[in-house]
Amino acid sequence: MATINIVLRKNYSKSDGTCPLALRITKNRKSRFIYTGEYVLPKHWDDNKKIIKKIHPNSARLNNMLKKKISEAHEIALEAESKKQDSSAKYISKKITGEDQQDFFSVSKIYLSNLFKKKKYNQHYNQERRIRIFRKFVGSDKLSFQDLNVSLLNRFDSFLIHERGVSPRTSVNYLMLIRTIYNFARREFDIDYKIYPFGKGKIQIKFPSPKKLDSIVKKLFFRNHK
Repeated sequence: MATINIVLRKNYSKSDGTCPLALRITKNRKSRFIYTGEYVLPKHWDDNKKIIKKIHPNSARLNNMLKKKISEAHEIALEAESKKQDSSAKYISKKITGEDQQDFFSVSKIYLSNLFKKKKYNQHYNQERRIRIFRKFVGSDKLSFQDLNVSLLNRFDSFLIHERGVSPRTSVNYLMLIRTIYNFARREFDIDYKIYPFGKGKIQIKFPSPKKLDSIVKKLFFRNHK
């Protein structure tokens, strides 16, 4: 049977000193973490009882939420055991997060929300705008990770440079953002690495050399001023 509890991940503290609360699922010495989205100071966390201390202003509400998450996780683990399904920590975490319902744009909302919570407002504004442009290019509010492939990214890169008229350097920024969100999804939702569209033989993000960049900028300038 999997062991399920709440932990305070002190190695992932924010600038204000608060640390994330996560659901830890352990089976056969392998653990998976599912973040609750809540952060508390270490002094507010009782590591022995695995609860938030009463000195925290919202201790009752947060502890009820944590109990609910543990109860739901136990039910999923018991169901997997009784039906003789895969009951690994990886499987249970997938069932809890509903990975099958996750798509690139829903994960991007979580990623952007995290930027906002960290008060990275300028970065949040720029990244949200780029995601909006990518969504408009895709033509849908849903994009499965299976469909986020090399072909789509190549077409998007071409669209940015030849139709929107952005520089290759700016296009690289878009691809880096997509890769960052994809890597976030792999960590948090365990997206299959086999469909990962970046890396050797796939999409390799490289910044254009200064000489090549200068040549491209000149071509774009003259093309737009004919």
